Amino acid sequence: MIGVMSEGASEGGSREIGQELSAPVKRKLRRQVLAEKKRQQKKPQGIQKPSRSRSASQKDEGKTEEALSHRVLRSRELAMNARQKKKEKLDSLQTEISKLQEKATELETENKELLWKVGNLSQPSLFAARSEFSFNAFNRCNL
Repeated sequence: MIGVMSEGASEGGSREIGQELSAPVKRKLRRQVLAEKKRQQKKPQGIQKPSRSRSASQKDEGKTEEALSHRVLRSRELAMNARQKKKEKLDSLQTEISKLQEKATELETENKELLWKVGNLSQPSLFAARSEFSFNAFNRCNL
């Protein structure tokens, strides 16, 4: 008979497996048993393949390090290019904004001038009729 301490058991008492163990304790024991089985299965059995020679593994490490450094450098270069393109795009958009703002102010001033001219054109027609009357009156007097 195998005795196992459960979490709720006192120090002096032990219980048999499967007798009055709480569900969490049973789950914990099951996990431990399954983990042990997996460890045993992972151990190599039978004929093992010969390990690679040291030089071959060093070459692989060199290749992987070289590939990694190449990827890192390429990534940096691409990031720099992306930042440069983004900066150029922002600059071009800012110049376009300033040009459009200038054009808007020009159009606003032109609009104000045209409104002023329209207002002045309607008023002089009254003044022109009066001035012609006074001019004709002046000419008659001088004849």
